[in-house]
Order: sequence, then C-alpha cells, then structure tokens
Amino acid sequence: MSRSMSTSSSDSSHDSESPRKREASGIDDAMELDEPPVPEVHAMPCEHLKALETSPNILLNYQKALKWSGAGAYGRGLRRRKMQAPSCGTCETPLRRPALCLDCRFIGCWSKRHIQAHLNQHNHSLSADMLSGAIFCRPCDDFRPSYFQDLQSLGPSVPKVKETKSKRQEFHPWRPSEMENLELKKTALIPCDVRRGFLNLGSTCYMSVVLQAFLHNPLLRNYFLGDKHNSQLCGRTYCMCCELDQMFSSVFTPSIASPDLPTAAAFGPLSLLRTTWESTTDIAGYAQQDAHEFFIAVLNQLHSCSVGSSNGAACTCVVHQVFAGQLQSEVKCGKCGHVNPTTDPMLDISLELKDIQNGQKTTLASCLRRFTEQEKLPPKAYVCSNCQNSTSEATKQLSIKKLPPVLCIQLKRFEHKSSATKIDIPVQFPGILNMSPYTTATIGMQRDEIRSRLDSTAISEYELFAVINHEGQLNTGHYTNFAKSQSEVCVYAIFEE
Repeated sequence: MSRSMSTSSSDSSHDSESPRKREASGIDDAMELDEPPVPEVHAMPCEHLKALETSPNILLNYQKALKWSGAGAYGRGLRRRKMQAPSCGTCETPLRRPALCLDCRFIGCWSKRHIQAHLNQHNHSLSADMLSGAIFCRPCDDFRPSYFQDLQSLGPSVPKVKETKSKRQEFHPWRPSEMENLELKKTALIPCDVRRGFLNLGSTCYMSVVLQAFLHNPLLRNYFLGDKHNSQLCGRTYCMCCELDQMFSSVFTPSIASPDLPTAAAFGPLSLLRTTWESTTDIAGYAQQDAHEFFIAVLNQLHSCSVGSSNGAACTCVVHQVFAGQLQSEVKCGKCGHVNPTTDPMLDISLELKDIQNGQKTTLASCLRRFTEQEKLPPKAYVCSNCQNSTSEATKQLSIKKLPPVLCIQLKRFEHKSSATKIDIPVQFPGILNMSPYTTATIGMQRDEIRSRLDSTAISEYELFAVINHEGQLNTGHYTNFAKSQSEVCVYAIFEE
C-alpha cells in the first residue's frame, strides 16, 4: 500500500472551491538509514559455509537472523517478527539492512563498513544480511546465497509451513487461449497516468479538486479498479461507492473517439454531485462550498455504503482501510502526576495557522510541533480521576497513536473573530514527510527521557502526492489541485483552504 497524506486549510464554506493540499513536513532530526544496494550474490560453493553444519552456535545465530526478517524470498514459512530495527554496534545508526556476525551476534552496518571492520578485528569469518538471508564470507570477500533451504535438515528450530485441513482451490495461472489472445490484441492499454479534467458544473471546483486527489490516490485506485465494488451488481440508490466505481472506470478507460490524443475529453461527474446532494443537504445547491467539507461528506457516504462498514473500531470499509488512524490525548494532573490517556479515531489532521506573526517562517513541521506540544488547561477545567482534585496545573498533549496509510492534513486558513478573515501566511512543506516525531511512541520516550531508537522499518514516512490550494478570499476564489501520479509508497495530501 502506499501511504498518502493530504492537507487542507479552511474552516467555512465559500464560493470558490478550495483544493486540498498535500504537504509533507520537513524532517527536523532526520534519522540516518543504512540502506546500501542489495548485495550481489554468487552461487559458487564456499568451504567456509561448512561452519553452519559443524558449529551449532553459528547455525543458531543464522536461524535467528532469518526469523527477524522472514529471510526475504528464501524464508518461506517464516513470519517477520514485530520488533524495533537493530542499530549498528559502532555508530548506533538504526538499520534497515542490518548485518549480523554469526560468531558473536554483533550487528553492524554495510555502508560504513563497520561489520567488515568487526570481522577483521576479531578474526570472524561469516556475517548474514538479515534482510535477504545472504551470507558474507570475510576470507572470500564475497556474498553467498541464503543457506535457508538446507536448514530444514540441519536444525529442528526452524519453523515449518503448517499444513491446513481446509480444502482450497489449487491456483493455476491464467494462460489465454488462441481466441482470447485475438481479443486481447484488439484492446487498448489503460494508462496508469491520470490526465483528465473535470467539467465545471456550476461553482463545483471544490468537488473537482477532491475527486482529482481521489484519482491519484493509489489505494483508492487499486480498490475500485480491482472490482472491489461493482456498480453493475449493487442495488443501492444514491450509492457513493457506485459513483466512484463509475468515475474510476470512465477516467481510466481510453477515449474511443480519439484514442491517439494524450488527454481524453473532460469528465462531468453529474451523477456523483447529485448523490452528494441527496445524502448531505448542507452542501446541496450551486453556491460555493468548502473542499474539506466536501471531502469529509464523501468519506462519510463511502463508509455508509461500503461492504464491511460498522460503527466500531474494527470497521473494514474502504475509508478506514485507506484514511483511518488514531489520535491520542493525554491529560496530566499537576498535583499527583496521573496521566489520563484517551484514544479517538481520525481521518485527517487539522492544523491551526492563527497566532502566527507575518514574516515568521512557517513550515509544516513547525505546525505539527505546535499540534503535538503540551498546552496548559484553563483553571478548574479538569478533575483528576486519581486524586479527585480540580487543579489549575493540568496539561494536555496530543499525539498520533496510529498512522493512517494515507495521511490528509488540513491547514486552517480561515479565522472567525469579529469578521471572517483569511490567513495568507505561506507554509513550506517537503516532498517526503517523516511523522515519527509526532507519534505517541516517540513523544512518550522523549517525555520519559528514554534514549530513542526509532524503528526505521515502521511506516512513518509519507510522500506528497496531492495538494489542494485555495486562491482568493473568504467569499470568493477558486480551488486548484496539484497531483503526482505513479507513486506506490505511503502518500499524503494537503488541503490549503
């Protein structure tokens, strides 16, 4: 799956369609990752590998290395353990591709050659690439293939694939017949690159920019193009899943009238607009609306008509599979120190831009730090459940307990005081956003003064794939969308409203 993030900034509806902007926050304390190229493996036999057969200690260490990663393509039947990424024993860098000395279980990095230095210093011969299972032989100065296939006979501790009693249909790859090959030659290839505009149906730019972000979302694309919801078989009326299924099918189908043109004719989502109006009367009509409000309305409609939807935490609908995360709020009593955590579901993050002075450099990272920093609660606003006292020293802190596959961020640019105004402060955001510093685990370690060893294999980095921007003022303006296609990593989008 890919991860995505979107950001939008807007509080109220207005005549222009506000696009959702996708932002990535800068990485303040970027974690150095040891990720050299995959080692070139040679299949020539090596006499030093006989130590796996003669030394039980070396064999046991190699088995543990395979259990950590599943041994890539070699460790069939092994499941990767859920644990923190190891760190280099010399430079203490968190490693994505750790190397394990099979003699003493020292872990080192490839890029700075600390594992090679360790082998030379202690006269050890073998080390294992814990990600692929390949073995590095110091005397030969070369990599050897994974020894996993021979381990079944060498050690009983290597888990075997469990045989299930349930009868499953045997998989056979599809081989097209002669007639099917003739039909395939008549078809046109469907491009992965989406380049198709939307017709303006009357002040509907707020809808067009959100739908463009949906089209460039790899998880939504795979869901609807994978026939997970078939509009031809669904019997619901005003079904948002059917509308998106038809939209993806139409947009990704080459134009029959002009197949040679690089872009097809504009798409008019009239039926989708009517379905939105029927389900959400607040945004019905031809007045200018807020793009973020439209986004939330569509997600609610998708949730209600999706297969597997429920009101509990175990909902498996497409909305929760793609956008759902968890936000944790911790209130700490100033007298007894008791911490009361509360976890709430989230579909996006709304970041405030008010109280930022003009001319002050503002980044997405600084907005996220403000969002997750401790704030002092008003006097008598909190009664501690532990000491039963109302204190004026209670503090509250937000953090992200569970990151969603696709992260949407809204920048709230509209402020309502005596009159509504728009905050035009520029916000800088990167193409790659590291969300580790804003997670509950990282903030908890920093608060408790525990030395942080972040798990570099965890899904915490997002690649920006869509930005929705609003140009103009509160009651007038226009929404635009900037989107990147063919991204298969975790992605995020930004709404600037």
